[in-house]
Amino acid sequence: MPLSPPSKETAPNATLDEATERSFQKLLAFLDLASGSAFAIARCNLPSLRKEILQRVATDAAAKGVTVKEVDISSNYSSDFVAAVKAQLDGLPTGSRMAVMLNGIDGLIYQSASQENLLGEGRTPFIARLNFDRERIARDLPFPIVLWLESESLTLLLKQAPDFTQWISGHFHFGGPAAEAKALDRLMETYKSVPSQPAAETRTQLEEFSGLLQELNETRGRGDAVTLRKRLAVLNALAERYDRLSDFRMAQKHWTEALEIARKLNDRHAEASALGNLGLTYAALGETRRAIELCEQHLVIVREISDRGGEGTALGNLGSAYRQLGEIRRAIEFCEQALAIHREVGDRRGEGQHLGNLGNCYAVLGETRRAIEYYKKALEINCEIGDRRSEGINLWNMSLALGQLGDSAQAIANAEAALKILDQIEDPNADKVRMRLAEWRNA
Repeated sequence: MPLSPPSKETAPNATLDEATERSFQKLLAFLDLASGSAFAIARCNLPSLRKEILQRVATDAAAKGVTVKEVDISSNYSSDFVAAVKAQLDGLPTGSRMAVMLNGIDGLIYQSASQENLLGEGRTPFIARLNFDRERIARDLPFPIVLWLESESLTLLLKQAPDFTQWISGHFHFGGPAAEAKALDRLMETYKSVPSQPAAETRTQLEEFSGLLQELNETRGRGDAVTLRKRLAVLNALAERYDRLSDFRMAQKHWTEALEIARKLNDRHAEASALGNLGLTYAALGETRRAIELCEQHLVIVREISDRGGEGTALGNLGSAYRQLGEIRRAIEFCEQALAIHREVGDRRGEGQHLGNLGNCYAVLGETRRAIEYYKKALEINCEIGDRRSEGINLWNMSLALGQLGDSAQAIANAEAALKILDQIEDPNADKVRMRLAEWRNA
């Protein structure tokens, strides 16, 4: 729902909590009252909230006669702050009051903050130049500028640019428990769509969840059970998305922390889930023995707590790990047990995954026609439940099997269908399919 400006006749917009609304009104007053060169800082870790505030401030400030320009200097900054800002101010109406909302600073600070880039006294190049050029900035940019920053980059700025920060005449904080809760609820609604959504959408969600995790890190009493559960949810969501983008090291990092929190909370279900996910991640990293250890721990816990669906998942994960290890017959045993359990509990997604894994096992054994039958059954379920990624992968695996049987035409047709899906969702496997398709067409 778009934000509407509060007025004497209307209450503050219900989408903002009271503390954030108060900060917004202070920001609006700053833009209305400031004249000439003036600087303010807006601290906001949540990208979605920042976007919401910026959209509203442009409308509300215009009603007060202030033209607001949103500028991101991260793409054209080359050590000259003034030039980077001016380059994006062409076309503004002359003779009117204006203000700039400045984005892109976080990345410039983080990028230059690595140890090898530090200047004298441990200053990052971007902040050092900003501090040095403060008088030129005030002369050449004679209008209010609000620097939008995340907490970490704000801390660096305040520490490393004491002369510049003395010029700051307004500090606005956007976030807090209510904004954090709203962001968490909204982002958790997207969880089930992760496997089949475009990679660009996944990367956007990573930014949102990373900001939310940072917000939670600053929450008072962050070791209490409620905050720990929120952190657990965000860590799982981050790991899931890193896994979707095949960044397995980052997935491992976040699921490891999720496991630690689950154990602090004595949450056996969450502990089992983290162990299973870590097992799959280690398998993807090629550390198969470690993966099997974790999957076995997962299996022990889900049996202890009588989680039948979790038992099916754990058995399926073990099947995948043993197939990777080359113990195909043992892998088939685990996959068949997993398939039976997920059929019993009505888990169609799990059923489709195990059918596809069984197809992979029989393909390795050279039982190609049997593998194809499993792929066909898996594809029926993939299409039924809208699991686009699994559909693309199973189409690709079936094309390989058809190629082994010498059916080049059908192999190419299935590979083309797989590539179309994998390209749509920006799956990393798309390039592999594209290369094989080129080989087949040139043969």
